[in-house]
Amino acid sequence: MPDMPEVVVKGFTNRPGTALASIIPKWAAKQRNGCSCKDYQKKMDLWGTDGCEKMFDNIVDHLSGQKSELAYPFNKLPDALIRQGAKSLVRRAIDMSLKQ
Repeated sequence: MPDMPEVVVKGFTNRPGTALASIIPKWAAKQRNGCSCKDYQKKMDLWGTDGCEKMFDNIVDHLSGQKSELAYPFNKLPDALIRQGAKSLVRRAIDMSLKQ
């Protein structure tokens, strides 16, 4: 089987908050007035890739704490599964922000 070329995503270099926002499907979370999602996205972008690596557990805690904002049936999943999903999303966003 031939090697698949690596896909480089443009626009996320050192912008892990923007990368994270791009991989969370719009239908998976309720977007309400007063939602602080955009503010947290900007905060993560200001921290940059290195800062988000250092704040990894705090970011995962923040995302896991937003369980009530998830669409049904995701908001009914066990907390441990929500946390694992949050870890995976944050790791992927940080990795995307490292790509040149």
